[in-house]
Amino acid sequence: MYNNIIVSHFFKKCKLRLNFKDLKLGKRIRQVVSTGSATFIVDIAIGVVTILVNNQIMRYSVETALAVYGVISSYVTAVQSASYAVGESGQAIISTNYGAGNAKRVKEARRVMLITALVGGIFFCLIAMAFPNVLLKIYMKPTTEVYSIGAGAIRLYCLDLIFLMFNIASTYYFQAVNRLRVSLAVSLLRGFFVNGLLVMLLPIIFGINGVWIAIPMAEFIVAIYVVTMLKKRLVIK
Repeated sequence: MYNNIIVSHFFKKCKLRLNFKDLKLGKRIRQVVSTGSATFIVDIAIGVVTILVNNQIMRYSVETALAVYGVISSYVTAVQSASYAVGESGQAIISTNYGAGNAKRVKEARRVMLITALVGGIFFCLIAMAFPNVLLKIYMKPTTEVYSIGAGAIRLYCLDLIFLMFNIASTYYFQAVNRLRVSLAVSLLRGFFVNGLLVMLLPIIFGINGVWIAIPMAEFIVAIYVVTMLKKRLVIK
């Protein structure tokens, strides 16, 4: 259809006029880009954190620990997918009611979304705590050496799941109520700054265990920031 319009413009007499000024990025486009930037950063951060953790594991432990991290990463990625589902579902309801000026429904939807995310995070964390060896068997054929490292590593690292779903869901909420800077700040803090800093510093003090606890500590710190931002009064224009 669009091809026919363009062809008719150049080869037929018509009143249609193309103006390239209309193709410039306007305020609306910039707003759309800024709204989605936080979610985009979440996806980029997964790769960045993986690279950092891989490098630190190779520095402070053996290749077997790297194989264990592959299992952890796969499980955490699956939980992140659940986080996106919770966030996107809640965002649709919240943004609709925010646009309609219905503050009560916004708060109700926010409560349900964040409680669901928190309960889900605790649930997935408990699975990792209770069945670390089962997770190892799902993703690989573990050896005795893998078992000796894997259970402890999974239990430490997967503590981050308590707050991971909550933090990710919060970025969708802040986007929905047009608090784009807060949403971006949450994504940057948990994706680059706090995570990156702790992954680099904690192994110096705690060795390989510092690698495993870095991400849980980062998620906890970001969760404190999120709760602080949530306490601020909701403003609907």
